[in-house]
Amino acid sequence: MDKIPFLTSINSQFQLIIYTWKLFKKWCLSVINVFSAIACVGVAIVLVLDFGFNLSDSNVAVFAQIKRYFLLYFFIDLICRLLFQKGRLMYFIVHPTDIFILYIFTYFSPSLSHYFYYSVSQIILLLIMLGRIGHLKHLVAWLKIKPSQLFVIGFLVAIFLGSLLLILPISTVSENGIPFIDALFTAFSAVCVTGLVVNDVGTTFTVFGQTVILLLIQIGGLGIMSFSVLIALIMHRKLSQKASLEIQENYSTFNLSETYKAIAFIFKLTLGVEILGAIALFFFLIGDFSEWNQAAFYALFHSVSAFCNAGFSLFPESLISYSGHAPIILIVSALIIVGGMGFPVLFNLAQRYKNPFTPIKVQTKLAIKVTAYLLVFGTLLIYLLEFNHGLQGLSVSHQLLVSFFQSVTSRTAGFNTIALTDFHSVTLVVMMILMVIGASPGSTGGGVKTTTLGVIVLSLIQVFKGGKKIEYSSRRIATISVIRAYSAFFLAISIMVLFFSCLVLFESQSFIALLFETVSAFGTVGLSLGKLLCYQF
Repeated sequence: MDKIPFLTSINSQFQLIIYTWKLFKKWCLSVINVFSAIACVGVAIVLVLDFGFNLSDSNVAVFAQIKRYFLLYFFIDLICRLLFQKGRLMYFIVHPTDIFILYIFTYFSPSLSHYFYYSVSQIILLLIMLGRIGHLKHLVAWLKIKPSQLFVIGFLVAIFLGSLLLILPISTVSENGIPFIDALFTAFSAVCVTGLVVNDVGTTFTVFGQTVILLLIQIGGLGIMSFSVLIALIMHRKLSQKASLEIQENYSTFNLSETYKAIAFIFKLTLGVEILGAIALFFFLIGDFSEWNQAAFYALFHSVSAFCNAGFSLFPESLISYSGHAPIILIVSALIIVGGMGFPVLFNLAQRYKNPFTPIKVQTKLAIKVTAYLLVFGTLLIYLLEFNHGLQGLSVSHQLLVSFFQSVTSRTAGFNTIALTDFHSVTLVVMMILMVIGASPGSTGGGVKTTTLGVIVLSLIQVFKGGKKIEYSSRRIATISVIRAYSAFFLAISIMVLFFSCLVLFESQSFIALLFETVSAFGTVGLSLGKLLCYQF
């Protein structure tokens, strides 16, 4: 009987040792996964530089040594993992790419030629990186990055990687490539779907470079919030209550379940509309190209650029050569309008289509109404101001088509079907007003948003009437919404005034040209008078 407490004590100590060992093993695996993620990032950078540049013999030797160190690290990493695995054979079945790490033994083989080793190491590192890319979530968790912060960082990383890809010799027609500052500006403009460029996209960049720009536009067009929620879902990370409420407010949804449905709808709608737009454009563009695949790429590029309200074009003069081609202009206009309408509005309309009893939200009604007014009045003003000036010599139908398209594209798209330098200064002011207003909330466009303008106009009407409540469609608009609308408007004006003043100090261009470029950049429009951005940095 005296031995029982002693045995119990031994058993408790044994269980404590096992528990401590499990905690230690878990901690070790966590640390290994974090360093593995960091190594994957390093491998990606090395491979991009290695594949993208024609390296000298000395640089080849340096890169070969760097890759040797990476392979040696992954070999040590594999040994450490196997120490903590029970079923080692099963580990290789679950992680087949780790088998290639065993090729590290070629590092110790004196009979292996340097060139063969250099080529094989590239393939092995690429396969290892692809097999371990999932370890990035451990790095994110270790850094304690929130989903919203994660995508902001991801946004900047996309811009930086995009600029690196754009300076590669494979990305440009010229063997000398373009300066890094030009590549960085292009990447920023693409991700922010602005459309301002310092190099002609169609003649400066190869198909590879144009594809990089296209992917950057797509990332920017889908938006920060959409990707942040998507990343959180993929990584099985829980959102805080505050973040959940912010996301629901952004998408005008009532709960996270509806928000996730909205996110899925966004990606499906984007892919579907862009494909349909590309197919429609392809049938009207194919006659202008000798090869169908080139016409298909141009159609896809302009479809994505139009839906994302980016304004990037592969044609040297944007869409000026198609100014009288009604089908192409109307297709591009439709893509711009749908992309600029806002995903919350489109999601609400889709819900109403599936279920007629689903109520149309106030934001949806306001966004549609303001958009319609802006299109009509913008078209009429541009036509009336320019029919006897910048549009002189064109048929009435052609004049109306150009006026309509410039009214559509001025609100954040950035395409043009006429040289804007032919317009009156008053017309440019009208276009700048449209730029400041921009698209609807949650859309691919910029500006202060159509609903902001709608709320401000409704509040001013109530002030003139002497009313105290601001109502629209039998619904009262909260005071906080009015305050936010005025705050957004005056903040936008303040930012534009600040940067416009800086341009006035450092540039010798005309007042209207500097103001136009400032407003265009702020509204992520991309229209330019060609006064500033004709120079490379």
